[in-house]
Amino acid sequence: MRRILAVCAVVAACFAAAAAPAEDITDVLHATPEWTGFTDADGSGIYNDLLNEIFGAKGITVHRQTVPMNRAVALVERGEADFTGGFRRDDRNFADVPIYETTFAAMYRKDSGLSLHSPEQLKDLRVATAPQVSATLGEDLNEVDSRSQAAKLLVSGRIDAYVDLRLPLEKFRATGEANLDVANASDTRFDIDPDDWEISTIASTRLYMLFPDTPRGNQLREIYEAGTRELAKSGRLAELYTHYGLEIPTVE
Repeated sequence: MRRILAVCAVVAACFAAAAAPAEDITDVLHATPEWTGFTDADGSGIYNDLLNEIFGAKGITVHRQTVPMNRAVALVERGEADFTGGFRRDDRNFADVPIYETTFAAMYRKDSGLSLHSPEQLKDLRVATAPQVSATLGEDLNEVDSRSQAAKLLVSGRIDAYVDLRLPLEKFRATGEANLDVANASDTRFDIDPDDWEISTIASTRLYMLFPDTPRGNQLREIYEAGTRELAKSGRLAELYTHYGLEIPTVE
């Protein structure tokens, strides 16, 4: 009889835990490095804007703590901060919608005979990449000082391909304008025919927000995922990312 009562007590406790109301959350802490255009100290940046909209719609105020990346991750994993990101997803408590998505592409002449679809195909070619692109791809490519310099090398025929994020390459092909670097404002428009140039994707990456693996962390992750999907459906997500000149993440 006592065994039956004990089993009933355990079952009752499980049902009670499952039926417990969600925590009434009014404030959250976002631990993050300061990344220009993403988590700027003045409160601007795509991550700041996006998180403010998602959680603000639920009456939740987002507070920020600027810390190095490794510390931000440690704070979240200990439950001392509510989220950080974005990072490549692994088996930790990541959201299932990306906060950042970017496509890397190569631009080259259509009559070159090239068909480039992976970083490995670039190794035997004369290539120039925009700043930081080589490191992001994890490839040892020829990184030049500016986008305008890479464009000049391409148009002059001194390289076989110019590698960059897809969006600036598409803008360059369409307009001939390579003035996408604040410090390089001269000699950046080129007289090119868009029909002469091919742009092909060689790699892409998605980054995600990380939450504590706790009931509170799961609750916030669900709010974030649902909020992102609502913004995508309404078109507001596209407005936010377009404002910052970024690719719009794929939200399913």
